[in-house]
Amino acid sequence: IDRLTAADSPEQYTQVGLRGSVESYAGPLTGILALEYGRRWYADPDDASSAGTAIDVDGYDDILFAESDFSYLEIWLMATWAVSPTVSVELIANYQPERHTEQDDDSALGYANARLVWRP
Repeated sequence: IDRLTAADSPEQYTQVGLRGSVESYAGPLTGILALEYGRRWYADPDDASSAGTAIDVDGYDDILFAESDFSYLEIWLMATWAVSPTVSVELIANYQPERHTEQDDDSALGYANARLVWRP
């Protein structure tokens, strides 16, 4: 459980997630595959003091920043394949989609990095 409740933060939230992984460290292929699924709830959007930055523009407090609640999935892959005693291929990949209560806020981030390593 994560909770961000800093008084000066424009995005206070509570987050709950479950993480599991599979690891292998035997043979020429080693690595880890980890998955986390969770949910994040933001403060009440009707409460200007906790949901965002409020300023008085036209006699009313207007929320300048607010987030919608979302479910998330994080997928991590880290692997090394020892091609020979001195050469290996290393892979790191991550994918993080978010499904928000406001569909326009949906997003996904991802990246991958592969490298050939030589150790004399």
